[in-house]
Amino acid sequence: MRLPMLLSVCIILLHGRKTQSALEVPVKRNVASKQLSIQVSNTLTCRVQSIRIITNVLFMADPSVADYWYLLGRAHMAMNDYRGSYESLQQAVRRKPRAPEIWVTVGILYYNIEQYRDSLDAISRSVNRNPSLWLNWHNLGVLVRKFPKCVHMLFC
Repeated sequence: MRLPMLLSVCIILLHGRKTQSALEVPVKRNVASKQLSIQVSNTLTCRVQSIRIITNVLFMADPSVADYWYLLGRAHMAMNDYRGSYESLQQAVRRKPRAPEIWVTVGILYYNIEQYRDSLDAISRSVNRNPSLWLNWHNLGVLVRKFPKCVHMLFC
């Protein structure tokens, strides 16, 4: 399964049915994706079913791809399923431990479950791996704004 198709399904998952109609036409044009298109059209009635599509169809193609686990973790987080998000992101980190996008998402997850020290650690790892990624600095700013003492933790 190609990554653009996965991204299309995840966009539908994260933004709901409005996006589905915009994506159905290009998805249907791709003959290799016809089966996925039929599944998306017929079964996409809620976000939980979208996760089932990602899990059942895309992971059967290649469960060793870190990006699949990362996007599944983001999808779980969008549904406030933090346990599912944590498990998926852990799989992504195991497969691609140096990816800053994964680490910043882990930081966001920890922030959402109020584990602020762990959030700071994960975001710091992301900054160390790619200091030019704006998402790192945005999320670090959100954390520091809530807890100004985080600045002291960063430099000590």
